[in-house]
Amino acid sequence: METSYDLEQRPIGEILKEAGLINEGQIQVALTEQHIYTDLRLGEILVLHGWLEQETADFFGEKIKSLVVKKELKKIGDYFYEAGLLSKKDLESILEEQRKLGVKFGSVAVLKGCIKQETLEFFLKYFASEKPGETDFSYKDKNILMEREFALQTQKRHQDDKTTVNNHANEDNEIKEQEFEIPWVD
Repeated sequence: METSYDLEQRPIGEILKEAGLINEGQIQVALTEQHIYTDLRLGEILVLHGWLEQETADFFGEKIKSLVVKKELKKIGDYFYEAGLLSKKDLESILEEQRKLGVKFGSVAVLKGCIKQETLEFFLKYFASEKPGETDFSYKDKNILMEREFALQTQKRHQDDKTTVNNHANEDNEIKEQEFEIPWVD
């Protein structure tokens, strides 16, 4: 994990750029406008343009530096939620997929398109006990995830097919029994 000094001393624009939440052009526009609107903070300008949510600007502008100082480790999804990057619904959906696939939370969040790979790497770098290379999502893992999901779906289809075949077989047997009942004459 990087030192807290590294993050504490950096401007919010650099931090947001490293996290993959804004780009250099957006930073330059916001800095230029900050010279005109001197009462607005950089995060507020980014929010006014719609490039960030207010909750995300607040997290990166105020809360993130205190979190680094405290060195309190939480689950990665909790940080994404606090930063306004994931909703409760997103968290629940990712957790459900995570249970099915048996992979890391961040990998599922990236695969589902809820967060960017850069954003995951940023949070792992500053807030996770593991090194980013150990747990982050790489696109080679996408095939593994897709294969697991396909295997689960195939298994479910086979179970459904067996049930359907058994139901049809039972119906066919009932029909055959009815067709071939010949009354015996004494």
